[in-house]
Amino acid sequence: SSGSGGNTISAGTQCTLVKRPGGGGQNCFNEQECGQVCNTVNEQQCTTVSEQQCNVVSVPQCSVVSQQQCSSVPTQQCSTVNEQQCSSVPSQECSTVSVTVCSGGSGGH
Repeated sequence: SSGSGGNTISAGTQCTLVKRPGGGGQNCFNEQECGQVCNTVNEQQCTTVSEQQCNVVSVPQCSVVSQQQCSSVPTQQCSTVNEQQCSSVPSQECSTVSVTVCSGGSGGH
């Protein structure tokens, strides 16, 4: 046996690892049994959610206002025009007439 704490087996010996409950013989060694070890860990889990997003928008706002309403009415439109104005005035009217005029006494020609 060596000073390293292990077991020495002679050359040419074939060994197989066999699980046995309890202890074994001089050629056995203790090996920790492997098993599943579980721990609780925190992990981030994300989901998509809908949220409301608001914006300021311009909207038309209407109100009633008073306004003047006009309509066409007939009116008299006057203008100055030139016109001929006649009146009776006294005038002298002459005409040519044949008259016999006698002169001297020599008795004819």
